[in-house]
Amino acid sequence: MQTCPDADSALVAFDSTAEPFELLLTDVSIPGELDGIALAALASERCPQLPIVIMSGNAESLARGGALAGVAATLAKPFTLAELGAVLELAGRP
Repeated sequence: MQTCPDADSALVAFDSTAEPFELLLTDVSIPGELDGIALAALASERCPQLPIVIMSGNAESLARGGALAGVAATLAKPFTLAELGAVLELAGRP
């Protein structure tokens, strides 16, 4: 597992990691110039088979993020650990 403080760091990690990522879990609201939706779109372009889960406390943002290619699931905040587990399983990451 790898965590990144912002979208730019995530993209650097994504491009420089030898082993492919198994999943991208991002919030819509993240620090930096790119939001989580932009990060998800760029990650999906780089790796179309990568499952992506987008979370947000804003229903409109979730709808925008959920419409992106590659988004396996969305998660509305607040959520429980059981809900997170179910979404990750749905995305192919037990």
